[in-house]
Amino acid sequence: MTRRTFIGGALAAASAAAGSRRWRLGLNTYCLRFQKWNDRQLIDYCVKQKLDAMFLQDSLDPAVMDPKHWADVRAWVKDAGLHIETGGSALLPKSEAVYAAKIAELRKNIERAHAMGSPIVRTLLASDRYHMPDEGPVERHVETAMRILRELKSQVMDAGMKIGIENHKDLQAWQTRELIVAAGKEFVGSYLDTGNPVFVAEHPLTTVEELGPYAVCFHLRDSVVYEVPDGIAVKWVPLARDGRFQGAGGACGGDSAGRVHLLQAHYGAPAGDHPGVFGRVLDQVVSARAVQGSVAVYSVGQAW
Repeated sequence: MTRRTFIGGALAAASAAAGSRRWRLGLNTYCLRFQKWNDRQLIDYCVKQKLDAMFLQDSLDPAVMDPKHWADVRAWVKDAGLHIETGGSALLPKSEAVYAAKIAELRKNIERAHAMGSPIVRTLLASDRYHMPDEGPVERHVETAMRILRELKSQVMDAGMKIGIENHKDLQAWQTRELIVAAGKEFVGSYLDTGNPVFVAEHPLTTVEELGPYAVCFHLRDSVVYEVPDGIAVKWVPLARDGRFQGAGGACGGDSAGRVHLLQAHYGAPAGDHPGVFGRVLDQVVSARAVQGSVAVYSVGQAW
């Protein structure tokens, strides 16, 4: 499946629901990171694909933290008719010694997102369990995250924004939900990703059920689980992708044996039913609430 057919199928699935649900279809620029494009090139690409929105993640633009550039991005997306969302780094500091520096960094991320016109600022606790500040209990790290969120609350609310916490291989969905509710739904929500749950041994639709009601943005992709000599491996793929894909040791799974596309399998969809699975997952997510944010599609027609 090519980028063009993927975007075309996604837009076709989206168009039937767009009138009543009022959500925007876009992409997360993380899936284009290997292009090493600056922010203007990413915006131009989204316009060329006739998308409604973009999530600007992990920008490689040389002016990424320049306030003048933030104003430029805001003007560019306004002229292009694009809705923009963005964010920044993880919440948790490596140690108490750098706590103040982490707060300053997060405040700058909020300032940047607001200046660009984003209604949310994306964050996460840590890249994964292995990148938590230490090997102590998760509960202690959640308490630290709560403390940080409360410090940021007034700045976020004064800007009319929300913090979107991504489920990012760190917590299970119920833990993220409890953090959101305890911190305050008025300024914290879920940056819901269907590709990450498998890394914490959770089915993506369990994540949807837990975090859907709190979603401020959601990202759609599938995960393939397959056997390797020393256990199992996971690969992110576009929804309902069929055919061969490259694993760490080369091509894996020339047929369906040993491979499980988690979302495709759930819906009993035939191989290659990309737009159909896209629409079913979308229905599952938006049924939880009237989505206010955007749909950002991670994988644009290729496994990586």
